[in-house]
Amino acid sequence: MAESVKQKPFYYLRTEKLGLFPYLQEFIPIYHNWMQDEEILFLTGSEPLTLEEEKENQLSWLKDNEKYTFIIFEKDATIDLQQPNFPEYTKNYKMAGDINLFFHPYIEENEAEIDVMIGEKSARKKGLAQTAVQIMMDFGNAFFKKNRFIAKIKKENQKSISLFEKLGFKMFIEIESFQEVHYEFVYTQDLSEQQFRQKYLDFHQLQLQL
Repeated sequence: MAESVKQKPFYYLRTEKLGLFPYLQEFIPIYHNWMQDEEILFLTGSEPLTLEEEKENQLSWLKDNEKYTFIIFEKDATIDLQQPNFPEYTKNYKMAGDINLFFHPYIEENEAEIDVMIGEKSARKKGLAQTAVQIMMDFGNAFFKKNRFIAKIKKENQKSISLFEKLGFKMFIEIESFQEVHYEFVYTQDLSEQQFRQKYLDFHQLQLQL
C-alpha cells in the first residue's frame, strides 16, 4: 500500500497593515476576476482560466506540499463585518493580491522561489507587496530553513523589479529566451519559529479539511 502524503500545515497572519490567509474557495470569484486582466496575465506569465479551472487550481494549490499560497488582504478599519461567506478571521480586511513560496525539487534545499501580485488596483502603491514579501521570507526561513530566495521577473515588469531591488534583492542572471531577470536575496541570520512568532504575534495555525 502506498504511503499517504502528509498534509501541510496551514496558517494565517494579521498585522496592522495586512493579512495573509490561505487561498480558500470563498476567495475564488475575486481572484478569478483579477486573473482576467491582460496586464496581470502577461506580467505573471499566466493563462486565463475559466471559473471551473480556477476552482481546480485553488484546491490543487492547497494540496501542493511544494507551494504555499497566501491571499494578501489589506487592513480596512471601515469594514465592520467580514465579507459574505468569508471566515471570521478576515473581518476588517479586504482582498488585495497574492504571494507564493515555491519549494521546487530542482533547486537547492535551502532555496525557495517567491512571487507576489497585487490584483486590486486600489490596493497598489501602499507597500503591501513589500511587507508581504518580507513576512513570507521570514516564514520560509523560520519554518523551512530557507535562506536564499529567488524572484523570477519579466524584464518589462519594472514595478516588480523596483520592489525587489528596494527589498535588497540582487540580479544574478538574465534569461533572454524567456525575457526574464532572476533576483536573489540571501539571509545572513536565521530566524527560529519562536522568534518568528514573537515578531508576528497575530499568527495562527488553521485546521482545513480538504
